[in-house]
Amino acid sequence: PAPKKGVNLFGKKKSDRPADLVKVMAETGVDQPLVFQIATTLAPTVTDGLFEELKKSSPQPAEGGAFDETTLDALDALRESLGVAPAQAAESIAKVVNAILVEVVDDAVTTLKSKEEKPTADKLQEMVVFMAYASSIFERLAPGVTIKPVVYSGGAKKGKIESLFSRYCLMDGEETGLVQAVLGIKDAVAERISSKVMMDSLMKMMKDGGEGMEGMEDMAKMMEQMGGMPGMEGGMSSIPSI
Repeated sequence: PAPKKGVNLFGKKKSDRPADLVKVMAETGVDQPLVFQIATTLAPTVTDGLFEELKKSSPQPAEGGAFDETTLDALDALRESLGVAPAQAAESIAKVVNAILVEVVDDAVTTLKSKEEKPTADKLQEMVVFMAYASSIFERLAPGVTIKPVVYSGGAKKGKIESLFSRYCLMDGEETGLVQAVLGIKDAVAERISSKVMMDSLMKMMKDGGEGMEGMEDMAKMMEQMGGMPGMEGGMSSIPSI
């Protein structure tokens, strides 16, 4: 199940956290053993080809977007043994999640060159699942803590990031609002993209001769010229913001 609402991990305001997991894990501090364990716990939740060395010593997580109680208890026990307060643990989690998110998004961007929609759709779904797993750790180790949210901070161009969001809208995914926030897409841009996706889908249905769509093509064209349909913002997320 998706983590409960109220966990402040993902959001729209960018931070200055490192985008390289190697650098994050090379930092020194009392929380470093916790950072390493969080990284090795989260690594198996992302796609093949990423963080393979970390995965070698990490068991596969339980399905469902949340770690089992044994895994979460072990992480929390490590936090307590190190004397790391929940607020510091929250930042430790965010540093790891930020670095992994950059790799996951950049990996998704590489699939945009494919004419098929499925490769990108699969990567985006993997990203959403990863965020759910990350939120489950945050909820256990740092309940109620508010931090600067995790937002994509990699080097992909704006147009590529917007194309990812467009592909996710086309998927009719359940976490549109969260994906928008994590990709750092402004509300006005998200509304424009989601409206265009709906209009394009509607036009395709009409051109394909969808049943009951007679006479709707002219209406769709008119709505598109008027700037799309109102109220097309991304929906509420069932995965809490980090």
